[in-house]
Amino acid sequence: MNRIIRYVPNTLTILRLCAIPIFALLMLENRLTEAMWVFLAAEATDMLDGAIARKYDVMTVFGRIADPAADKLLQLTALFSLAYLGMIPLMIPSLFFIKELFMLVVGVLAIRRKMDTSARWYGKVASALLFVVIMLTFFLRESPVTTFLMWVCVCMTLFALIMYGRNYLTHRRKA
Repeated sequence: MNRIIRYVPNTLTILRLCAIPIFALLMLENRLTEAMWVFLAAEATDMLDGAIARKYDVMTVFGRIADPAADKLLQLTALFSLAYLGMIPLMIPSLFFIKELFMLVVGVLAIRRKMDTSARWYGKVASALLFVVIMLTFFLRESPVTTFLMWVCVCMTLFALIMYGRNYLTHRRKA
């Protein structure tokens, strides 16, 4: 049984990556209900693959790289799609994109220095909050409430960015 379980988390991550273009196409065709279900299913695979990988201790190098990449690609696709449809301001996904680009560069530097690059509570909270607000946007469409909550997500994400940057600099000074 454990032999099969070993491949489940990575398979779920690959399924999430495959869901991204389907989700994007549905969004571009303004098929929001179907897109929402694909987004929800893809996000469910994220929670499931992490839980399985931790429970059965089957974390892999592929999973450590592909899982967060799939998460960020799905979130950025959702944000840019919502902006394309005029449901949120374009500035919001643009800020998330810049943050993720910065995190990618710092992440590569951290890996080179053999630093722990696992997610911290503030990154997980920011990601969970973003998921909730994206789902709310599907239901409420263009709403001042969702726009306000998106800006709260931006603030939480910037806070996470600052904390990750601080951790990197603290570790670098100690080295």
